[in-house]
Amino acid sequence: MGIVVGLAMSYDLAPGFSLQPELLYVQQGAKNEYEEMNEMGELIGSGDYIMDLDYIQIPVLAKVDLPVAGSVLPSIIAGPAIAFKINAEGTYEGSTGDVSADLEDVNSTNLSLIVGLGLKLGAGPAGVNVEVRYNYGLSKIYDGPIDIQNRSIQGLVGFSF
Repeated sequence: MGIVVGLAMSYDLAPGFSLQPELLYVQQGAKNEYEEMNEMGELIGSGDYIMDLDYIQIPVLAKVDLPVAGSVLPSIIAGPAIAFKINAEGTYEGSTGDVSADLEDVNSTNLSLIVGLGLKLGAGPAGVNVEVRYNYGLSKIYDGPIDIQNRSIQGLVGFSF
């Protein structure tokens, strides 16, 4: 679980179609269970490995408003995003103790594709915006033997004016 905080602008290109560039702080990561073995192959403990990644993400989204009557405006959004790593930390939390360290081998940039649904509540330019997004990572998190990408579901609430 992490947070997404930032700013978005919307440029109307045609009725019901807009371009929405954003500047976001995004927390992502992973959690994986592991088992510790001794030299004899015997289980000596278990725990979790947690990877915390913080990014500045710049999505450029196309937004299509779905025409409905009233003050609720549903929309579909999709587009690419580039993210720049600002922090990467790994933590082992286990029965033999906790260990944290900076992750040096995490790539400094991350490309993804975002798709989602939104609702704007309120008539006119002012209103409350609610979005649910799927952030599908296109690039590997690090150049290691395991192919790992960022993938997340994001819930966003914002205000437009």
